[in-house]
Amino acid sequence: MKNKKINLNMICIWLLAALYIIMPQYFSFEISASFPSFTASRMIIIFCFCVVFFQMFKKKEFTIPNLGEYKVLYYFAAIIILANIFHMGTGFSYSVKAILAVILENLLLVFLMYFLVDTREKVHLFIRIFVWTSVVVAVIAFIEFFTSVNLFYFLTTTDRTAFQAAYVRLGMTRAEASFGHPVYYGVYCTCILPFSMYLYESLNQKRYLIITAINLAAIVASGTRGSMLIAGVLLLVMFVCKSKEAQKKYYVPISIGAVSCLALILFVPAVRNYVFEMIKTIMNAFGLGLEITNDFGGTLYEYIGKSKALE
Repeated sequence: MKNKKINLNMICIWLLAALYIIMPQYFSFEISASFPSFTASRMIIIFCFCVVFFQMFKKKEFTIPNLGEYKVLYYFAAIIILANIFHMGTGFSYSVKAILAVILENLLLVFLMYFLVDTREKVHLFIRIFVWTSVVVAVIAFIEFFTSVNLFYFLTTTDRTAFQAAYVRLGMTRAEASFGHPVYYGVYCTCILPFSMYLYESLNQKRYLIITAINLAAIVASGTRGSMLIAGVLLLVMFVCKSKEAQKKYYVPISIGAVSCLALILFVPAVRNYVFEMIKTIMNAFGLGLEITNDFGGTLYEYIGKSKALE
């Protein structure tokens, strides 16, 4: 019986670390238009909660995370819930959806992390799963970037409106993976970087340095300039804050990465044009006023959307 409990807990950790964040909103089913759709992510939360609650019931130990440790989150959730209760008279359906979303996606997630990821070993396992999952997502994103085919769209199971926006920039599709928009995917890849670098530093395994490079490439594929800028600043700060001795082990990987990027830019014209135009728009944000090609974006974005994905 004890082994079954451990296995269930490990299944929950794998579900939360690998699938909870990346499951698309259009992979869902709905009971009523008045309630939020039951997305795969929400079903994962409900399943994990049932596992934890059943174990607590058997042990007769019913506790919640300490208020002091999660005070800000509790206050935030309470404000959102009270605000939606106040506005129920003007938009009952929307308010109910918002309240359920806060309960399922904020409070329950903290509750589950508190009970499931409760040791240093489990935290380390959670981070490793989280980081390796990004590699799978990146492969699908690269396929989308070069072929305009998003494999995640084949998970569409609902007729309810879901965010599926594929933008074409300079003849290449901005990768969005399962996140509905390239900007969201860029943010996801940026969030992976500190964790992959942490694993590289703590385990001294070069595979995690490669994963960092993969996610940097995925950020470029998403065409998200804000994420590119933040990722660059983040890695620069992490590098500068290290001792000179610790910096030395990054000289070779940085050199290899720079040469690889240079070769790709020199020998693949489409990539060269794409990267240069992205750099110019970032520099223009600081007032340089460089000339941008006419088909860079703006009104010439092409919205592919849901219908094409299902053809």
